Amino acid sequence: MKLTLDLESDLYATAKSLARKLNCSVSAAVHELLRRSLRPAPVVPPKTARRSNGLPIVHGRRAFGSEDVYRIEIEAA
Repeated sequence: MKLTLDLESDLYATAKSLARKLNCSVSAAVHELLRRSLRPAPVVPPKTARRSNGLPIVHGRRAFGSEDVYRIEIEAA
């Protein structure tokens, strides 16, 4: 299917650079970029550093304390 698009200059430069790298047309490079953007992101399991009492310790973004548990219990009620 043929379609005419107006690309901003930086997007065209990116597509043209990829086309040069892949040794293909700009059209094929735009196809590849669209396909990449539509792929689901890979799921990365959380890293466990060590175990405590047989349970894994998972490092998240911030500490989770008793106040958080209390807030969740209140919200669930």
